[in-house]
Amino acid sequence: MNKTQNAIQYLEFKLLIFGLVCVSLVSFTACSDDDEPVVEVTYSWEFEEVAPSTPDFMDDKNKIESAFKTALGASCTATSVTKQGTSETCDLEVLEACQRAFDSLKDEVWQGRYTFTVTNVTTGIVIFSLSFDADDNNSAKSYQAYDLKIGDYIYDDGTTSDGGLRGIEGDGSIVWAEPRPQPEGGKTVVGVVFWTPSETTAYGRITPASLTDDKIMSAEHPDCIHGLAVAVKNLTYNGRENMRWQKPDDYVTEWQLGEGFAHAGKDKFVPISSYFAPVDNINRIYGYQNTVILRAYNAYCNANGRSEYIVCPVAALDEFVSGNVCPAPAGSTGWFLPSVKELHMLCCGDLDNVWLRRVSYHATTIMKVVYSSIDAVGGDAMYIRYWSSSELENSSRAFGIDFCGYATSYSKYFVCKARAVCAF
Repeated sequence: MNKTQNAIQYLEFKLLIFGLVCVSLVSFTACSDDDEPVVEVTYSWEFEEVAPSTPDFMDDKNKIESAFKTALGASCTATSVTKQGTSETCDLEVLEACQRAFDSLKDEVWQGRYTFTVTNVTTGIVIFSLSFDADDNNSAKSYQAYDLKIGDYIYDDGTTSDGGLRGIEGDGSIVWAEPRPQPEGGKTVVGVVFWTPSETTAYGRITPASLTDDKIMSAEHPDCIHGLAVAVKNLTYNGRENMRWQKPDDYVTEWQLGEGFAHAGKDKFVPISSYFAPVDNINRIYGYQNTVILRAYNAYCNANGRSEYIVCPVAALDEFVSGNVCPAPAGSTGWFLPSVKELHMLCCGDLDNVWLRRVSYHATTIMKVVYSSIDAVGGDAMYIRYWSSSELENSSRAFGIDFCGYATSYSKYFVCKARAVCAF
């Protein structure tokens, strides 16, 4: 089973989600909420990575590019293609074309590793990225009942129990225990495990997930090294799950780097803002320290007549904690607003360069496992768009996750949901 076949399964899932959700609320693009209709949308494509293993690699490249050009309706000499309509509708059309290209390539054997991307030139967003690889990196994984793993339940007393995951096949299909174990009686499930260090291999990686990246979290909770869990409930702000990030928008990073943020360990913090590069903060686990900063910012605003500037998801987090809606596991870091990296791990697993990693079999598998355990305890379903604690550098935007499988940025006026996570 190669990566092309795995990606076919993911795109089928992605297009199904689109058909089930109101088009006015969701698309499979990184378009902002204030995206205006346009007459034409242009798309370009390129190979981001070419790592040949034989002299015949040009045949592979030509085969891949030709398949995509044909599916996109472009001529053999074209370097871009233009579609009619809004970015939202055109992006969907292009994703459907990508599936047709997959269908035509699914039985091919590759002579190297090639990463092919398609970019919406109008918005500047890479909407599609896939690696074709001679090696099958999506090898099957197996788990035992006693392993701490994705989908396990975590209780308010800090203990965990088996969620029933027994394997993930190379094609992303899930193997469950039969019968599937139930949560322990007399205990309260407050979260579901979505990552453990055993899921990450550092070899060959740029930014492998590590709980020690966040120096503030490591200093304040040195024993929380076992994994990450997501709360079984959504956050609410003033009684509503949908909320803006901030209104009117303010650039919180500027406040953080100035005199307003007076934390004793200020020099240990990194900016909550990030750009898109593979080594930028967008690719690190920084949700805990981001939340410390945003809480301090909200307190500053409330104390200085600027309450209209508070960051709403963090205010919602404080309501969540003070109202004891879903107690954090004993011995954990306590709930915090995840960074875009942590949200991407919840959605797609631990991958490098989260801004470009739009297509992966992990996106269906990780979500299915976590969703299944949340549903088993009557938790809130995970919806499409969630806020992170990360700002986009030098802008009035914040990062979020589209749970169809990609990181994006939204105007801070846009409306998303929010979910808390913790390290334990």
